Amino acid sequence: MAQTYPLARGAAPLMTTVGGIFLIGEIPGQLAIAGIVLLSAGTFLMSVRGGSGLGKLDKRAVGFALATSIFVASYTLTDGSGARLAASASSYAAWLFLCDGLVSITIGFFYRGRRLLAIMAKEWKIGILTGVLSAGSYWIAMWAMTKAPIASVAALRETSILFALAISLAVLGERMTKWRIAAAFCIVAGVVALRLG
Repeated sequence: MAQTYPLARGAAPLMTTVGGIFLIGEIPGQLAIAGIVLLSAGTFLMSVRGGSGLGKLDKRAVGFALATSIFVASYTLTDGSGARLAASASSYAAWLFLCDGLVSITIGFFYRGRRLLAIMAKEWKIGILTGVLSAGSYWIAMWAMTKAPIASVAALRETSILFALAISLAVLGERMTKWRIAAAFCIVAGVVALRLG
């Protein structure tokens, strides 16, 4: 987790920035670009040196992490543009979540049949809770992309790595190293630069 999650999340803002420049003509200011680079550098540092025994990168894991970044950057640019073109971010989000839900249930029934209903009945409470939290957090991001540059919002979302760090320390028993402290400071500096930009 300490290696692949930061890498997957850290590369996405850089890809989103490049995609935003070339695909939708959105060029962030110099301070915003500095913030994006700092935040991404912090997440990369967390990935490469963030945990014990992480001196070597697993090439297969790196490949999957970077592929994930491509998907994250793609859906971020698509949803940011969609929220801007829609009547409102809320209407775009509502239709997006409804369509995603219908497609997911259809795929679930295709692969699991009626067993899916038994699983859903057993786990409905946690399913509703996580669904509301996920939808709420992403709705906020889509709303923010109608008010600020998409790349800046994408970068700010990656502060989630700080929460992942706290979880890895408290729950997984991982150690707080000097590299993790440096990475956290880099991420915070990026956030400050983005806020000022």
